[in-house]
Amino acid sequence: MPGDFVHLHVHTEYSMLDGAAKVAPLFAEVSRLEMPAVGMTDHGNMYGADEFYRQAEKTGIKPIIGIEAYVAPGSRFHKKPVFWGQSHQRSTDELGEGGDVSGGGAYTHMTMLAENATGLRNLFKISSEASFTGYYRKPRCLLPGQEIMTRSGMTKIEDVRVGDEVLTHRGRFRRVTDVMRNAHDWDIYGVRLNNGYGRVTWMTGEHPVLIRHRDGSRSWVEARDIVGGRPGAGIREAVDFWNSWVCLPRVRSDAPSVPAISTRDYVRWTPLEGKPDTFFRSSERRGMGPTRHYATLQDTIELDYDFGFFLGLYVSEGVVDRGHTVSWYFHEDEQDLVDFCGKLVEKYTGKTATVTRRRDRVDYRGVSVSVASSLLGQLLSALCGSMRASHKHLPGFVFDAPEGFMRGAFEGVLAGDGSRTRPEVVSIEQTSEQLHWQMRTIAARLRADFASTYCQPPVGANHAQSYRANFSPAEPAQNRRTLSD
Repeated sequence: MPGDFVHLHVHTEYSMLDGAAKVAPLFAEVSRLEMPAVGMTDHGNMYGADEFYRQAEKTGIKPIIGIEAYVAPGSRFHKKPVFWGQSHQRSTDELGEGGDVSGGGAYTHMTMLAENATGLRNLFKISSEASFTGYYRKPRCLLPGQEIMTRSGMTKIEDVRVGDEVLTHRGRFRRVTDVMRNAHDWDIYGVRLNNGYGRVTWMTGEHPVLIRHRDGSRSWVEARDIVGGRPGAGIREAVDFWNSWVCLPRVRSDAPSVPAISTRDYVRWTPLEGKPDTFFRSSERRGMGPTRHYATLQDTIELDYDFGFFLGLYVSEGVVDRGHTVSWYFHEDEQDLVDFCGKLVEKYTGKTATVTRRRDRVDYRGVSVSVASSLLGQLLSALCGSMRASHKHLPGFVFDAPEGFMRGAFEGVLAGDGSRTRPEVVSIEQTSEQLHWQMRTIAARLRADFASTYCQPPVGANHAQSYRANFSPAEPAQNRRTLSD
């Protein structure tokens, strides 16, 4: 009968490798069945409590928040298998010392529900303490040095801090609420991708990896259980040609799209009230008092394809010199890029850019586009970095911007840094690791094209390590080693 039954033991999508119920559809089904309440008891964590509670408020269904905890048989500080039964009941593990309770002697299960706010706080405290000090056999850790994609770029896992936004397997950036470190005395496992990728991702055996199988299905598989290699049959590069495919995220923003930026948020000069697109700064002059200096910069810039392409050209070919001169450097055959920069400079600053060719050097094929604009220099430096190529990057909001802006930024970097090694392939080589990973992430978002990265060691004392990748400009992408769903 409607209203007479409530599910109390429910695993949501936050129970990795176990739960399949997404929070919003779960409440839709509970509402359809006219149930007055529903529980949430995820395995070993309460990460979904906030989303669960907010969804319950929207639907008017009572949330019963709890946890199916991993309970240590003795103490959470006890780090040995537990054996209580007969010898024939003893299980084994990779070390040959498993006990006779769950997890090779590591834990039992206990389902706990919060009766009130005090109980909920107690469960939060218990869950946090278990994560920080009670892990045994289920750490699911990555090793120091492993790079994590954050909104501001690639960060080694040991340098990730509370408050950083990291890219999840669902393609969304989420804030880090806690960090932890564990000693690990057992085997570690490395995952290496095909196509000469070269890089190995190292993790503990329990770490789950989202795998697409030969039959096209997907599931979370612990690292120790991944089946690599080829089965010896199937069509090359089709799903059934490999035993396992690693699923990689395509960034998707669940935040409102950012249609435009206000330049006053990025420059140090002060907007002049009542006069749009005009800024000023004051400086002291000996014997004369403060003097005002005025300059023009478009106050609101739409995040469209042109501005994205403009920023892409800046991070690949531009520089801010001494804080007030912005320059781009092109080959003489790239007249279309020279004209584009000149047009956008005039649009944003009201100034005419200076185009310089070295007529005195017959062997020089370069062209520079320059403009003296402190405001434009401040804007570009704040968004993308200033001098050193190894420190350049696209703005952090690129993943929340309209697709046109994202595509423009991607194609602007390719136009500046790219070289067409063959008709269907554009190669880029960059010294900025952050910019390189942003490009790969955007390519996955826009084109379902996850490019392999090749780390090029420095060729000399005056050279930095570089990162090389190949992209397909064709639609659809050709000669790639990724499949898209």
